[in-house]
Amino acid sequence: MKFAIASVQGSAHRKAQPEVPKQDSGICFLLENDYQVGIISDGAGSSKYSHIASEFCITCLKEIITRDFIKIDTLETLENADVEWAVLSKSWFKQVRDGLVDSITHKGGDLSDYNCTLLLVIKTKQRFFACNVGDGRSGGAQATGAFSIIVPFMTFTVGATSFITKDEWSVVFRSYVIESTECDFFFLSSDGPQGYIIDHQAPKTDNRVYDDLLPGEIYYDSNLPFTPFFHGLIESLNEVNDQNERDIRLKELIEFGKYQKDGQEQILSSLIQPELDDDKTLIVFFN
Repeated sequence: MKFAIASVQGSAHRKAQPEVPKQDSGICFLLENDYQVGIISDGAGSSKYSHIASEFCITCLKEIITRDFIKIDTLETLENADVEWAVLSKSWFKQVRDGLVDSITHKGGDLSDYNCTLLLVIKTKQRFFACNVGDGRSGGAQATGAFSIIVPFMTFTVGATSFITKDEWSVVFRSYVIESTECDFFFLSSDGPQGYIIDHQAPKTDNRVYDDLLPGEIYYDSNLPFTPFFHGLIESLNEVNDQNERDIRLKELIEFGKYQKDGQEQILSSLIQPELDDDKTLIVFFN
């Protein structure tokens, strides 16, 4: 699979006085056996050093995953992979958090100044392995239709999600194993682009993933990708073979609404409405 990644500063952050730095961070890469990895961390808008924390988290987690590649490989065909993955992925997130806390302790800062979410998706030949603390989005599509990969925490209330820096992070942590040998595309995103990448007309899902924390709450949307957006995007990305050009096309689309296809450029105004002025990070793997 090919990929594209873009992470852009929200227009509200650019216009603020003083200017607020981009608080999202994202990274994607390939492991041995052509396993695809995406990581996104979204810094809290109310935390003044969350941009530092989000960058630390994605960099640290990439190092851990690269080091522990063989452990992922052994999960590829295990019958109880969901149990083993839950243990392994939580240990990775703990290592990231411990490293961040240690770094903050040495600097003498307050932990709440570094609040950020963390989202990980790994696609092997047979499965998706994913986990998250906080919000963000991830899903994909295959011949049988669109599917969700992770369930974000508290998307229905602005500013109410949880963070890897919180003492109770491990209670909010969720892991997922999804069988999937073939897929047309899959994505990860921060919450910034969710207004146009998610199919908001799909039936809401009572999946009870967080029922232990929010008993009786049925506010989960379908978390399914809006496939027309992704199909159009992928058509545009497949016109260019250079990785940098793909990333530029994705960046210009989510930052300025500029869509390029067949040598023509159009502005998709629905992507740059005032209510979408948050930071935006989007990673797409596609055929």
